[in-house]
Amino acid sequence: MGDTVVLSAPRTEPQLCRRLAQLGLRAGMSVTVGSKTAGGGRVVKSGTSRYAIDRETLELMDVLR
Repeated sequence: MGDTVVLSAPRTEPQLCRRLAQLGLRAGMSVTVGSKTAGGGRVVKSGTSRYAIDRETLELMDVLR
């Protein structure tokens, strides 16, 4: 928690990639990992925006430290 990472392209179907991009989560952006959510997800923060990401989606996402 509190680590800053860089998102890389998720290993998932194009529809989910587009949805994440619509929300503002794109490959190459830095996010700070926050608290856990119910069900094993995480809250991530980028600038003033916060995103709750479910566990299944997190498992498909790659990050660079």
